[in-house]
Amino acid sequence: MIDLVVMYAAFTVDVDRDVNLPVRGRIEGISRDPYGNGSPRFVSCARGLELLIDLLEEIGVRGTFFLETRAALEISRSVDVRVLLKDHEIASHGVDHEDLTGEKTGIPLSRDHLYSILERSYRELKEFTGREPLGFRAPYLQINEDVLESVKGAGFIYDSSFTVPLADEVKPWYLPNGLIEVPLITGHDDNGKKIYSYLWAMHEGRRSPDDYLKIMERMRSGLFVLATHSWHIVETFNKGRLGTEDIKSAVENVKSILEGAKDMGIEFITIGNYLKRFLSG
Repeated sequence: MIDLVVMYAAFTVDVDRDVNLPVRGRIEGISRDPYGNGSPRFVSCARGLELLIDLLEEIGVRGTFFLETRAALEISRSVDVRVLLKDHEIASHGVDHEDLTGEKTGIPLSRDHLYSILERSYRELKEFTGREPLGFRAPYLQINEDVLESVKGAGFIYDSSFTVPLADEVKPWYLPNGLIEVPLITGHDDNGKKIYSYLWAMHEGRRSPDDYLKIMERMRSGLFVLATHSWHIVETFNKGRLGTEDIKSAVENVKSILEGAKDMGIEFITIGNYLKRFLSG
């Protein structure tokens, strides 16, 4: 039987500390808080995760969730993360939202240190969820060859930290070390301005759902990777913690993209299932 669907999309969510930021001289990320000391917070992350899971269940989409290990453990105090994500793919987003390249923090990490972070994330997520995390996405999308070697060594199958230009076809590819790269996408809107498949700009009020649907429509085959943070549904850099109506609007914006893509004939699939379907062995 011939599969007539040639265009796929993966909806991916980075589950990490609220409004995270890197700081010089500190490996792990902080939470932006103009009235506090930057200690990591996870309240918006947890609430946004619940809202996104409810949305995906409502419209019949399975997602890929890149879990920061610390965030997963912290929010499990109030949310049963294992049950919540039982129908979705789990993947890694580091342990403490580390800048693994050291470019933003000024702290370069040795190969041994990198491996210890990534191996810990792999091992603890497997223990915590009861499932093997196949994929990894670097915090801040900061990636280099040393990090990729440690990702491979820790046991992951794919990475999703690169961004590539929009083309008629965008598909995962094999990196020299044997990892599979599953990239995000950047294109240009009708005015020639850059737009990324990460939904950050929409949550911060600078993009509409239609902007993303238009660039999705331009790709003819392969895998279009959408990405967001769970906390961005509940809290933004511009407004801080959102009120009830703004939260509803944020959820509706994501819903508009997912339903609009489905209306165009795009099939949503987890990254892991896409790789199993198209990259046998």
